[in-house]
Amino acid sequence: MRDKVLIEKKKQKLIELTVGFCDAYLDDDYKQLCEKLILKMLRKHNVPFLRGSLEIWAAAIVHGLGSINFLFDRSFKPYASSKDISDYYGTVQSTVSQKAKRIRDMFKMSYWDKEFSTSYMKESDPFSDLVLINGIPIYKKSLPSNIQEIMDSYLPECDLTKEYKTYRNLSNNLVSKIMNTYIHDGVLLKTGTLLGIAKGNQLIFNSTEEKHALLDFTLFDFKTKNKCFLKLFQNKIDKNEKEIMDNLLSSYTSLFVIKNIFLREHLLILDDLLNNQNNLQLIDINLSQTAIPGILLFTRLIPFKKDFKITSGVSFAFQNNLKEDLIKNYKALSDKIQYDDPAIKRFIGFFKLRFGYTCLNL
Repeated sequence: MRDKVLIEKKKQKLIELTVGFCDAYLDDDYKQLCEKLILKMLRKHNVPFLRGSLEIWAAAIVHGLGSINFLFDRSFKPYASSKDISDYYGTVQSTVSQKAKRIRDMFKMSYWDKEFSTSYMKESDPFSDLVLINGIPIYKKSLPSNIQEIMDSYLPECDLTKEYKTYRNLSNNLVSKIMNTYIHDGVLLKTGTLLGIAKGNQLIFNSTEEKHALLDFTLFDFKTKNKCFLKLFQNKIDKNEKEIMDNLLSSYTSLFVIKNIFLREHLLILDDLLNNQNNLQLIDINLSQTAIPGILLFTRLIPFKKDFKITSGVSFAFQNNLKEDLIKNYKALSDKIQYDDPAIKRFIGFFKLRFGYTCLNL
């Protein structure tokens, strides 16, 4: 069991030790970074500084932060040497250096670190204008102006990624509630029949992807009493779920082409081929790592934040050279689907077209 009193006592002492050196040699920037690093160490299951000399830990924390912020370079300010650090704490330089490396490895700290760089280092970051497109670093200023505008509107990676993950969890929880309330075998047999994967009283799946597609179609597009299940559940939500529900109800499917991928930002730029909309911004951690520009993607987009979208999690991917043929056959097949609802026609159409084309695995 963690001794909270001991941990708190050592934390306060360690902060005092780093504050002392920062007041003597450095500045408030370093003082805040030291405390930030100590608090991050505190969140480890096994708090590192509970064992060993606190003076060595304090020296190692300052040394670790200094080594990624050019503290030991006389041309930078503030400046301090590794000897200054060891002399102040009464420690051996080699011991401090080894422990500092352990700290840097523990938190993957490096030059121009987004979390542990000083204000000066952040302002002088030579990579701040670089973006990754298909794994190739390119200066943002060399991109077309419309793409630059998209990048300028993008929130810092860590902030948006955290919001994305939080939003995913909240929306998944809401979807689970709706599924548990309305989706049962009888409903799935009806929707499975529409998609052509039901034989008699059984659903026949060729892949896990088809199971996910069936649930997606059932939840978003299928209607009973002229309402989809999202609409039926709308009066049962609490005030914290309203925004998520509104976004789910605003979702739509279409065939998109992926124009660009920004790996670091988990951002994909799409053109909607059925609705003639360009430069749609999709946030998707998995797709940004597995998809490639030029491929076609039938998926459902859900509003997320500002101009950004996320997917419902279901997509069918096709090679780009199939575009004209795919759209032509979709329109022909759509005319034969006996439903007035365009969303139902669209999902059934592309679900069935999968069998006539080679789908890509993403």
